[in-house]
Amino acid sequence: MLEDFCAVITARQMRTRVFGSHIDEFCTLLVNRAYEASTIRRKLWVLNGLARWMKGVHLDVIDLDERRVDELLKARQRRGLTCRDYRPTVLQLIDWFRLTGVIPAPEPTCDDSPLAALLTRYEAYLRQARALAESTIYKYMQFAREFI
Repeated sequence: MLEDFCAVITARQMRTRVFGSHIDEFCTLLVNRAYEASTIRRKLWVLNGLARWMKGVHLDVIDLDERRVDELLKARQRRGLTCRDYRPTVLQLIDWFRLTGVIPAPEPTCDDSPLAALLTRYEAYLRQARALAESTIYKYMQFAREFI
């Protein structure tokens, strides 16, 4: 399956990296969800970069979470690299890993402070009334947290 979207050598390399056999299953998921071939190639490119970064900082799949995604994006920004596909693709992979039991779901936290209530209402407004994309909501929420 992987070879349908990238070179054979690249597919072999990806299978030997941190995601191993999971990458084929994730690729099948994308195909089953009717993603375009070009989109699947782009997502695989992102995940290949993620795997290289994880190897460089000595992380395993079990260590992957939203905090690590933020670390990756900050590392890329320091090097002057940006890619709007990185965050959504990696979060999609994390969600899939959690659904399949590869990594555990995060422990739910209960923050009932006034600040948390305000941010929750603001996020609901961005989602429902404004119908913004996940990446935009994330950026707006980051700004709101810093501002408040």
